[in-house]
Amino acid sequence: MLELNICLLPNKKVSDECIRLSQSIAKPFDGLFILDNKTHHPHLSLYHFGIPNKNLSHVKAAAKQLIGKVTPFTIHLFKPSQDKGFIEVSAVNSLAIKKLQRAIINTINPLREGLQRPGMVDLMRQSTTDSKTKNNIEQFGYPYIRSAFKPHITLTRLAGEQKAKTITRELQIAPMRFMSNKIGLALIGQNGTCPKIITIFRVQS
Repeated sequence: MLELNICLLPNKKVSDECIRLSQSIAKPFDGLFILDNKTHHPHLSLYHFGIPNKNLSHVKAAAKQLIGKVTPFTIHLFKPSQDKGFIEVSAVNSLAIKKLQRAIINTINPLREGLQRPGMVDLMRQSTTDSKTKNNIEQFGYPYIRSAFKPHITLTRLAGEQKAKTITRELQIAPMRFMSNKIGLALIGQNGTCPKIITIFRVQS
């Protein structure tokens, strides 16, 4: 099985700033990873999924065809946020980004052939996982869709959630924006990182 992510890739200016912020947090506070654009790429995840290895070429072809029809739009990053120790920069959950995620999931989901990533199987078994999350995983292999989708770029993750909350409250981030003209198909690493971009699809104006 391949565990993959279709994600928006920021421009160089935003990418560089996310790397700077990641380093400023992760180095002094022992972050579990640091963005570097080499083995940990800044990205905004749209859909995590697992597929049989044999379907990779079909995913590439389907994504290319879909993305060829996408109209570029602006992604606005506006505030720091935190979730389970992950320190993030939240993006505006615009209608355009919701539509893009929905189209990607509808196109790619059948190519999963019902496969579930191990992490999703574990999440479904947890007694604290609510029914909406379980339903999303059962249908699409991914919990963060529809009302649960909160677009963001992750900067790093700290082992202690309380420390992450404190840092996030104190973190000063200027608003940033970039166009949705690069969409990546990438491998998923530990902590949802992006260690390798397999293909970059260019969105034409």
